[in-house]
Amino acid sequence: MYKTLFDLYNAGGSVSIQHGLSNEVEAIKAYEKQYNCTVSKSGFVLHENGIIGSSPDGLVGDDIVCEFKCPLTMAKIGNIHQAIEQSKSCYLMEDENGN
Repeated sequence: MYKTLFDLYNAGGSVSIQHGLSNEVEAIKAYEKQYNCTVSKSGFVLHENGIIGSSPDGLVGDDIVCEFKCPLTMAKIGNIHQAIEQSKSCYLMEDENGN
């Protein structure tokens, strides 16, 4: 943990992380096309309590926070719904309109 906190550990060299990073832009474009929206880049977002926060991959409007994952283990599966069915650790939240 010390190494991670002080940037002494570089996980960026892993094949899985490289896959995720190299596919994140395409995942964002696909999301924007699917939902006819624009994902704006975001920096660190501090919670209103001022103690905790996060750095999401993007924001849609004022109330949607986006975090995109492109797991290498799911790379050869046809679509997101098939990937979720085959995974024990993935889920997709949709509203009543399928968004």
